[in-house]
Amino acid sequence: MSSKGLRCLGFAFNDDLGEFSDYYAETHPAHKKLLDPTYYSSIESDLVFVGIVGLRDPPREEVHRAIGDCKDAGIRVMVITGDNKSTAEAICCHFTRSDLDKLKAILGV
Repeated sequence: MSSKGLRCLGFAFNDDLGEFSDYYAETHPAHKKLLDPTYYSSIESDLVFVGIVGLRDPPREEVHRAIGDCKDAGIRVMVITGDNKSTAEAICCHFTRSDLDKLKAILGV
């Protein structure tokens, strides 16, 4: 899915929600645990994987023109993203101008 430029989302559940079983809003006493990273691993443990879905999230329309304007002005366009490499490459391929024909992805840390 990522090679087709889709955002991949996994779904899971847990039957035993503990203190979150009656969670209703930000005013719930356990809400502050959802904001504290030290609780994330305990909240996200013992989950049952349900499935995965791919969502199409194309670049906004104005991006195409902005890239064209930059290239016309002699500006070299680079895309920096936190996406998976294959997702980023697939999204960049939406730009059909010759400036992206030489697409080169570099992984960094």
